[in-house]
Amino acid sequence: KITATSFEIKDGDTVFGSFGATTKIGDASNEHVEINTSTIDVKDGVTTHASFGATTTIGPSTDRVTITSAGVVIREGNVDKIELSDASVKVGNQSAEHIIIDEDGLNVKDGATSLAQFGSTVRVGPDANSKSRVEISSGAVNIINKDSSGDENNNSDFLGTLNGSGL
Repeated sequence: KITATSFEIKDGDTVFGSFGATTKIGDASNEHVEINTSTIDVKDGVTTHASFGATTTIGPSTDRVTITSAGVVIREGNVDKIELSDASVKVGNQSAEHIIIDEDGLNVKDGATSLAQFGSTVRVGPDANSKSRVEISSGAVNIINKDSSGDENNNSDFLGTLNGSGL
């Protein structure tokens, strides 16, 4: 069938190909490929299983891989689990426990709270008020307590002193 806007290939009432502004190959009510000015989509009826364009997605909205010019995101269970970009790699649910690897090293986080940092200086424990942490640098190992107002007390620097007195 030829119309003013498309050319269709039919078998009875079923259209198996439609060529126009949007091209469909296959039965549009079932599995088919749809091509328009911005994407090529693999579909099952109205459900898009993969879309290839400036943003490419493979899989449904809850479990998918998304590829853009900014990077790659892998989503599982409706949560972004892995993000790859020019600046970093993020693994895990960013609102819960996760890690970030970037030019500063590896950061272990629980939501927005950094629990440990492994880079030129190693820190285990959050750098936060009312918390303690251990820091290891090229010149020292320090156990640091931070009080509720943010003042730090270096309890031990492992360089011959403990709480300001000799060992």
